Amino acid sequence: MSCTGVKKPSSAPTCNAPHPLQTMPVTAGIFVSFFTLFVVKGYAMHHLMLDIETLDTTPSAVILSVAAIFFDPMTGELGESFTAQVSPQKPQLHRTISADTVAWWAQQSDAARKEAFSGTETLKKTLTQFSRFIQINTTDKVHVWGNGKEFDCSILEHAYSQLEMACPWDFWRTQDVRTLVTLARTLGFDPKKTRPFEGVPHLPLDDARHQARYVSDIFRSLRVIPSALENHQ
Repeated sequence: MSCTGVKKPSSAPTCNAPHPLQTMPVTAGIFVSFFTLFVVKGYAMHHLMLDIETLDTTPSAVILSVAAIFFDPMTGELGESFTAQVSPQKPQLHRTISADTVAWWAQQSDAARKEAFSGTETLKKTLTQFSRFIQINTTDKVHVWGNGKEFDCSILEHAYSQLEMACPWDFWRTQDVRTLVTLARTLGFDPKKTRPFEGVPHLPLDDARHQARYVSDIFRSLRVIPSALENHQ
């Protein structure tokens, strides 16, 4: 399967159900003060959710596919998206394959395996297209999210470096989905588990959309914390 390139924007579904944070105890105020300042004020820059599929879990992993979608974490709106499959038949010199990851792929759905292993492009061409996608869709310094960033972000950064290509984001602007989920669980909710998955797991663009949606759920929930605290005073 060849690179399908840029997708059209879509909208995230909304939920009108009351949120657990509306009854959150005042003892969470320390978290609230920091995240209200960090999240609500001045952080509405362009955000890009990554999801990649690979044949290893180390930074040097062979890359099978790359997907990403722009999103606004304060509204849940999804923007332009990118998806591309890399040919597993074309060499990725000095990149690695693990037996455990190959065995893991054998347990995944036919749809996920078909997409992951049917690419036709070289890794260099795919990364060139991905860089161009980022450049034409954001005018700000992009904040890039990975689940976790040591996987998606680190593997792509390693590949860009190995191919002597400029990485299209600053290393200090990478964000970690897992850290945000841990914060949400500390505050008593877990949209990663409660939000229904739309699409096919391990199709990278479906995974990226899902991650962007539940990260946005967390951002919007953090935004209501000040009013929740006021109700307890």
